[in-house]
Amino acid sequence: MVAGFLGRVARRILESRSAGAVDVAAPAAANALPTGPAEAIAFHQSGVLSHQQGDSEAAVALIGRALDVDPGYVLARNNLGLVYLSLGRLDAAETELRRAIETDPRMDSAHASLGLVLRERGNLEAAKEALARAVNLNPRNVEARNNLGSLCRDTGALDAAESHYREALAMRPDSAILWQNLGSVQIARSDWNGAASSYRAAIEADSAAAGAWSSLGYALGQVGELVDAEAACRRALALRPDWPDALVNLSAVLKRQHDLEAAEEQCRRAIAIDPSHAPAHVSLGLIRQERDDARGAEACYRRAIELDPRLPSARYDLGAVQLLLGNYAEGFALVESRFDAFAQTYASGVRASLAADTGRRWNGEPLAGRRLLVWSEQGLGDSVMMLRFLPMLRPAGAAHVTFSCEPELRRIAQSIAGIDAVVDADRHAVLPEFDVHCPMMSLPFCLRIGCDSVPSANPYIVVPADATSQFAARLPHPEGIRVGVAWAGSPTLRDDAQRSVRPLDLAAWSRVSGVQWVSLQKGAAAAQIVQWEGPIVDVMEGCRDLLDTAALIANLDLVVSVDTAVVHLAGAMGKPVWLLNRAGSEWRWGLGADRSPWYPSLRIFRQRQSFDWRPVVDEIAGELNRFPSKDRT
Repeated sequence: MVAGFLGRVARRILESRSAGAVDVAAPAAANALPTGPAEAIAFHQSGVLSHQQGDSEAAVALIGRALDVDPGYVLARNNLGLVYLSLGRLDAAETELRRAIETDPRMDSAHASLGLVLRERGNLEAAKEALARAVNLNPRNVEARNNLGSLCRDTGALDAAESHYREALAMRPDSAILWQNLGSVQIARSDWNGAASSYRAAIEADSAAAGAWSSLGYALGQVGELVDAEAACRRALALRPDWPDALVNLSAVLKRQHDLEAAEEQCRRAIAIDPSHAPAHVSLGLIRQERDDARGAEACYRRAIELDPRLPSARYDLGAVQLLLGNYAEGFALVESRFDAFAQTYASGVRASLAADTGRRWNGEPLAGRRLLVWSEQGLGDSVMMLRFLPMLRPAGAAHVTFSCEPELRRIAQSIAGIDAVVDADRHAVLPEFDVHCPMMSLPFCLRIGCDSVPSANPYIVVPADATSQFAARLPHPEGIRVGVAWAGSPTLRDDAQRSVRPLDLAAWSRVSGVQWVSLQKGAAAAQIVQWEGPIVDVMEGCRDLLDTAALIANLDLVVSVDTAVVHLAGAMGKPVWLLNRAGSEWRWGLGADRSPWYPSLRIFRQRQSFDWRPVVDEIAGELNRFPSKDRT
């Protein structure tokens, strides 16, 4: 009788699989050879089949009967734990899996299954230990290694994640899922070319892998291969029509192609399909912000946070738009989420250890005579902007202030009052002893700075006279005014394409009489100087750091620049500086006004439409004609 029942179960499994009714694999342990009394095996296999067909409650009853017949049937107990996991009954799942491990401590699949349950419970370290145990017991358990890799990835251990994925791929090189997972690690590292290569491998393994096509589109978009990026996203949508993830990726590509209307349409389509898709709301917010609709962007970010309070990018973007709107208290508090939103920025070297040291991070409480370490964390312009706060730290109670920064900032920082020591932020540097530390961009939050309390009355960077005179000797005597110009920022900035211009776009300026142009451009874009129409002086090879650049600026009458460190440097010196500000604006430049509380000597010329700089360039050309008689200092 038992044998006949087992035969019927076997036939049902075979028939349902051949008919295509079961399109997912049985729980991993169910693929092992059955052991135990025939009746227990029959109940177990029937339970596995029920689970595959979507009737997990029946599976619980059937596998439970198998265990009634044979309580030592460890394979059935493992699978019962997995069925409980699928039902969300985590206590029962953990109980069964621990009993399986007690019965057979060397059963790698039981440890792997327990790892999944512990991960679902949020006990990530214990989950990692269970999965690592499974891999140690059976290094060829590809599923366990893949899950361990994903857990490492999601907890920021990217090196370990990549190692596990590559080990799994060595055993299963035709796995589209493994290639996609490896690609996700490379995306987390901003290794766009590596990610694109992995997603192409996934597509080669499975040309119908819509996720690989969509992610390939995203990666290609990041490196500017926009035609291929759009094609990949549209291929993903052909495979999975109306898929919100692919629509959001397509939107990002269209945004990079400057087609904001089409990009917004894709985001709104994604939200119409799935109103709870938080990343779609974030993406829509970024587009609304770029279209100068800060209030609309704010609403999008708030909705995303309602849907997913743990989404750090939404909290950061909401913080940035609050700062843009002048709501500094909420804004500075929210942008503290940057350590989660941009974790890869703080993934190595000194920054990694300091970012991880949350227990000693200063949050604005009384310093009470403690030793404070302030460390630079973002661009040079951001650091120059924040230097104004360093003299406030000793009066706030710090017994000793150490500033860790890039070499380009060192000499300027040494001239700032209230700093006891300046040390390099080299990734291998040994930091001095300290009691508390503060990321530099957190200083306004910790000091509770409001829009009306920004310290900006006086220049806070003063250049030594001997440094100024060295550059004065290298500059030709001008017939009119000397104007420094910088046309491009760092290409690593997410929105650099929106802020940087080409010298060709500034041709109207070269036709203004009575102006001696001086290049302030550094980096790769400095080679574009050959596009400048007319004469321009270039002595930037003599600028070793920001103090040298400041010494050059000290010899100028005016600085005109896109949003780069040059603007901050000139503003911190009190030098007249004109900013070409992109549509959407950086938070520090606010909305609408042509002045900023951060730099009294700054004048803002605002772009009216993204990527259209001509009206701004023409306006500045007109103002240059009036500068000598009105604004020259």
